[in-house]
Amino acid sequence: MFKINYLTKNSDLIAQVEDFIEQWENSKTWIVAQTSGSTGVPKQIQLNKKKMRASALMTGAYFDFKPNQSVLLCLSPATIGGKMLILRALLHGLILWVVDPQRNPLKAIDFPIDFASFVPMQVSAMLEENPEKLNLVSKILIGGAAVPTRIAQQLIPYQTAAFESFGMTETMSHVALKQLNSTDTFEALPGINFSTEGDQLIIHAPQLGLPALKTTDVVELIDSTHFVWKGRADFVINSGGVKMHPELIEKKLAHIFKDRYLVVGKPDPLLGEKVVLFIEGNSEAWNENELNIELSTALERYEIPKKVYFVPRFAETTSGKVNRWMTSALIEE
Repeated sequence: MFKINYLTKNSDLIAQVEDFIEQWENSKTWIVAQTSGSTGVPKQIQLNKKKMRASALMTGAYFDFKPNQSVLLCLSPATIGGKMLILRALLHGLILWVVDPQRNPLKAIDFPIDFASFVPMQVSAMLEENPEKLNLVSKILIGGAAVPTRIAQQLIPYQTAAFESFGMTETMSHVALKQLNSTDTFEALPGINFSTEGDQLIIHAPQLGLPALKTTDVVELIDSTHFVWKGRADFVINSGGVKMHPELIEKKLAHIFKDRYLVVGKPDPLLGEKVVLFIEGNSEAWNENELNIELSTALERYEIPKKVYFVPRFAETTSGKVNRWMTSALIEE
């Protein structure tokens, strides 16, 4: 039987959880949610309840949820991710533990949890501050942004099974999952299929009202239910006629940086675009010659950044994800 336990005194947070449940149980066919803002300004949208139910049941089937298992809510109930986690608990008869959506949500936890959803920033904080607590969580789902290779590697010693999600606003939640440190391949949730046009992914999810949703995600399609994600077509850097995915360049640099970093394309009069590296933090922590050697060793010649900028803090969305466009705009050339 569905049950809620609050490990917070935040009255606004409690009201948001209760409000969602009331909205779910009323006679309307839709629910209002807020987008994360990772691809633009956060906005309110309407989510169809029938499609939300279908998505929640698919996730439950994938993870084999059982009544009375425990799940942790540490995402804002105002976001799609937060609402969907509450709904999964509601539909599958789970015990929902609610904590404040903070940088390190396991601070308040000293008992086993069967399932939890985090954003990469939260996982990074837990690895830094109390990594042993990750062993309390049987399965973790990391979403909202691509999981940095560094974080995936740091999770290896722990007992928790960690999954990276793939999805978007249009799909309500994730439509594919990848178990970290086990495979590079995303696997479709039950009932979902994939195809491509060119190298861009098309999602076939009729139960979500999406017979053929074309995305800007560039993938290597393995078969109708499996793909390897390469990057976003709208992030591609075209430098001197060579097209590069910044996400793949970033993966090659994972062993170099502890702080956050990202690769973007900036206008260049000769090349059209040039590769630029942004590093969060202070330049005094780095020796320029040593950094250049590291970059030259890790990357192909055409991938090496033409410029490296240090910024005190990356621009973020309201849900704590790095905003690639706004961070790039912090430096005007």
